[in-house]
Amino acid sequence: MPQTNFSSHLDMMFANSSANTTSTNSSVLQCPDYRDTHRLHMVVYSLVLATGLPLNALALWVFLRVLRVHSVVSVYMCNLAASDLLFTLSLPLRLSYYAQHHWPFPGFLCQTSGAIFQMNMYGSCLFLMLINVDRYAAIVHPLRLRHLRRPRVARRLCLGVWA
Repeated sequence: MPQTNFSSHLDMMFANSSANTTSTNSSVLQCPDYRDTHRLHMVVYSLVLATGLPLNALALWVFLRVLRVHSVVSVYMCNLAASDLLFTLSLPLRLSYYAQHHWPFPGFLCQTSGAIFQMNMYGSCLFLMLINVDRYAAIVHPLRLRHLRRPRVARRLCLGVWA
């Protein structure tokens, strides 16, 4: 079975779809070769791992040890950094998968890695949304919503995001 890359697979699909034939071309049913995509994933994930791991660890250290100011925004930023750090810690598993073109670890690690990926994707969006809602409340309704702009409320909202 000859290996084709994704663009030649698409070219073949479009060429066959434009022809008005009723016969089935078996070469269209071949799976595309995703090795180029895997290489791209490896490069991007390596860069994210190399920068994200130390910078998110530094951000957590600064928020928890250096600043010691537990404002609403710092609670959200600390949780955002923790979410991103957890994601970067799962990247070596994905890098191994893309390098070997198969999953060499036990199945539960595949599920855990996927769950961490999803948690980070949704968690990061929600933490950024909470930061934006807090900024909106501080600027547009500073007095009316000040009871919601407390670190205790922020911690409870972050707990809800993690749950």
